[in-house]
Amino acid sequence: MDITPDDANRIYARFSLAGYHEHVHRQRLEIDGLDGSQGTITVDPANPNGFAVTGASAVNTLRDEYETHRNLITQLGGEHQLGKFKLEWLASYVRATYDKPYDINSTFSGPGDGSNPAAGFNATYDNITNSNFPVLKVAGVDLANPSNYILKKVGNSAEYDKDQEYSYQAKVSGPVGLLDGDNFAVGAKLRYREKYALKASSANVKGIGQSLTSFLGNGPYTNYYDGLYNIGYSANGDAITSTFGSALAVHALGQADTLFDDHEDIIAGFVQYQATVGKLHGLIGVRVEHTKASYGGFVNGAYQTIASSYTNAFPTAQLRYEISPKLIARGTWSTGIARPGFLQTIQSGSVDLGGQVVTTGNPYLKPTTSNNFDLSLEYYLPNAGVISVGLFDKQMRNYIIASTFRAPYPLSGVEQPVHVAIVQQCLGRLCAGRRAVVCQQIHHAASPL
Repeated sequence: MDITPDDANRIYARFSLAGYHEHVHRQRLEIDGLDGSQGTITVDPANPNGFAVTGASAVNTLRDEYETHRNLITQLGGEHQLGKFKLEWLASYVRATYDKPYDINSTFSGPGDGSNPAAGFNATYDNITNSNFPVLKVAGVDLANPSNYILKKVGNSAEYDKDQEYSYQAKVSGPVGLLDGDNFAVGAKLRYREKYALKASSANVKGIGQSLTSFLGNGPYTNYYDGLYNIGYSANGDAITSTFGSALAVHALGQADTLFDDHEDIIAGFVQYQATVGKLHGLIGVRVEHTKASYGGFVNGAYQTIASSYTNAFPTAQLRYEISPKLIARGTWSTGIARPGFLQTIQSGSVDLGGQVVTTGNPYLKPTTSNNFDLSLEYYLPNAGVISVGLFDKQMRNYIIASTFRAPYPLSGVEQPVHVAIVQQCLGRLCAGRRAVVCQQIHHAASPL
């Protein structure tokens, strides 16, 4: 919506709401042991390109999940001509949310798998003759028969993420008369941002023992890849939910489920002056930003908040010289900042026990700052063509890299810290012609990293 009461005033409003719902209903038939790890593996006597295995097993799984994505943008702004000066202002609110109220995953053990009393089976497969469509043949068992599968476990999880930002800005500009055609501008901006992620999981229901026939859904599914594969029957997600609803209920998400809760508030102001003298146009200015940030999360079961506050000044100078109407020379000195992303400062760790790897962020990271020098020469050709040559020098400080090192790491339910490879976001600096990695440590209750 745009309102223009007269030539000197304009007020506008913008609104956008977008998003979608998604319901995942994914059945998967998984066959394990084809590498011979559960029995034996030999070359198929009837096919030199194939393999024969014993002791294979099967698992039938169903994922029943629902999620909603929403993106909201609202803006209210205006432009006002006040004599020789112009006032511009803008207020906005932006929000993105991800809501997953349930994610129910059911696992049915097939022949040869753990809790299923049926023995493993023999199979032959050929993934060489046509690697795009491997051929699998199973002996002595019908993997499409739902009575061959026993419910092993059912689990549920929920998640809610939100990223929102309030911002306000104003700018006044106009000529000051020091030079012909000059312009002076001064402005300020406030930005308040919060991003958090909440996750909760109910206790898994295990060792139930019902047959897939008791929760039978649609099938058998044979219509994929031109009918080359029969993955049998899917479980009925509604039947599973109604049967185990109370056991799978996820509690209301709160602080105890916080993966991270980060805030980043910025107060900024700038002054700028530009003018033209003959063939030379110049612009100088400086922007000052004060950043106040806090990073919240759980470490060893305890919630903690790490605060950070810093102020930076960013001067800029630009020159443009018109050697001729078609030949332009430019020179620029600029400065800038890149603050660490919220996923780089996350305190909680992602644990891969199988690979013995822990991936974690670092709330002590500093922002990356840079000095930038640019020179260019541009020659404009007929028909909108251009030939240009440029030189630049970018000098960055406190750039962020991922560092891997081994150290003891405390894990829930494990008495002694486990020695693992830790992947952590750190600061890399150029020192005396070589790169040194500076990792600011996060201290855990059981052992320091």
